[in-house]
Amino acid sequence: MHLNIRSRAALAMVCAGLAFSGLARAASNSVEDSGLYLGASLGGANGKSKVYERGREPSFGFALGYRLSPQQSVEVFARTLNFALLEGLFAPQDYAYPEDHIGVAWLGTLPLSEKLGLYGRLGVGSTRMLFAKSQGSRRDTEGSGGLGLSYAFTPRVVTKLEYLRLFKSEVDMLSAGFEYRF
Repeated sequence: MHLNIRSRAALAMVCAGLAFSGLARAASNSVEDSGLYLGASLGGANGKSKVYERGREPSFGFALGYRLSPQQSVEVFARTLNFALLEGLFAPQDYAYPEDHIGVAWLGTLPLSEKLGLYGRLGVGSTRMLFAKSQGSRRDTEGSGGLGLSYAFTPRVVTKLEYLRLFKSEVDMLSAGFEYRF
């Protein structure tokens, strides 16, 4: 069976997430064990769509999650994927481009120290695709995966640096953000 680069990357992220989960069960962390959290992030999105030909687009993200343990969380998240105004309105052909994504994800964290953690995320969600010329839209279901670093300044305030990939729409995001744990 021949796997292309995207398939290999997706498979590597799935394996990394599973490995983090298994390794994290044996480790402990002094940050709050479980509970609700809110997160926000700012970064950039880039991909194969025509909308990204001019470069990386700003991306904002929000998350509402629940820490099941210091090593596992589930969250509902949303990310903007571009801020193009009147994108492609005068283009000779209509094309679809990703506008935003809403999803649910599982996160597995491997503590590297008392405050520093490496995490993997696997999720599924809905990406809104806009049509440049007709200004219509559709929703596509797709998987997502990513890797990140987290640093707990306090048991409640955590900063994050994260790479996230949306598989079907081929969008890559790099973001920095924070998490507040209740």
